[in-house]
Amino acid sequence: MVMSNYMETIINMQMYNHFGQYSMSKKIYEKYHSLIPKDNLYLHNKCLNEYEIATKKFILDSKPRNLQVVLFDKCQSNCIMCTQKNKKYNYTLSNNHFNEIVLLFPYLDTIMWQGGEVFLWRNFVDIIKNTSKYKQITQSIITNFQSIDENTIEELSKINNLKLIISIDGASKNTYEKIRRGSNFKKLIRNINLLNKYIDKNKSLISLHINFVILKENYNEILDIIDFAKKYNFHTVSFIECTSTFDYSNIFNADIKIQIENMLKFAMIKAFKNKIGINIQYPSKIFNLKKAENKKKGYMICKIPWYKLLLGEDYTFAPECTCFKRENYYKNKDSLTIFDMWNSDIMQNYRKHIIGLKENKKICNSKCILYAPYYFENMAISN
Repeated sequence: MVMSNYMETIINMQMYNHFGQYSMSKKIYEKYHSLIPKDNLYLHNKCLNEYEIATKKFILDSKPRNLQVVLFDKCQSNCIMCTQKNKKYNYTLSNNHFNEIVLLFPYLDTIMWQGGEVFLWRNFVDIIKNTSKYKQITQSIITNFQSIDENTIEELSKINNLKLIISIDGASKNTYEKIRRGSNFKKLIRNINLLNKYIDKNKSLISLHINFVILKENYNEILDIIDFAKKYNFHTVSFIECTSTFDYSNIFNADIKIQIENMLKFAMIKAFKNKIGINIQYPSKIFNLKKAENKKKGYMICKIPWYKLLLGEDYTFAPECTCFKRENYYKNKDSLTIFDMWNSDIMQNYRKHIIGLKENKKICNSKCILYAPYYFENMAISN
């Protein structure tokens, strides 16, 4: 078998797991896993991971395929919805954990870097350059795109398999600067224009994405941000529910909730017409229906705890940032390894809950919309 056939075989396993046909996925593994070259750590791990999903194991031999890494909590902005002002500790990813992450590079599909503000992290561009040597990894960066100079922007444009996710919570200067206190709208536009200039110059494959957190201050600009995305060559817009703070900004009455849902429907239409991708991480009747349908069909409605690990702010870890319960490891921050986290009690409990071995209604976020369709579409696209 040539390498592309191995990948096709593993994608078939993903497909069967996606549709709940776990026995078919197991048969593929049993037939082909021994044929994968032993020195291909990436494919071996990917194949084993899909098998462990199909067999519903909760203690895994496979390593994480996706990492979400918060480097530190330093940021020059003071956004109104940011939780880091309530942090218990001054968080910085340890050197030991960073070195462990490097050891995982041969196994990874994706890694997401975030802060704080990542471009304030020491030698950050060198880090993503070194990571890009592993051709199978898609890197994502979440940034406010303020603390960056022209040289860095040009270097970014040369890195392939890179998703740049810029937090833009307003399509106008007044709204943007009201929400993202300390950020400058004029500087944002300047940096985006520079980035587009170097993307054209270097024929870059970098993809541009917007994160838009829905608040009282900006929900009237839901449609405007689609126009903004088209104007500045963004590929995708993500509309995100604000769950980080419970005050004026994210408490809506019934009428406003209906307005938001209608705006999101029109945003989907407008985005489709303009060939812009859209990702709605906001509770709606559509997603609740999909969740119910998946449950009825007997699907594992979430597979994230089998392939992803978040190293979060304030010395916490969980499968993903929307996950309801996180484990704090501050007291053990110098001794607990990433591999300890991967099969820790909290990760096992998520897996047990999803496969029905340990019912725990308090562990999963009831508003989570990262179900099987999202998982399969993203994994298939990334490969």
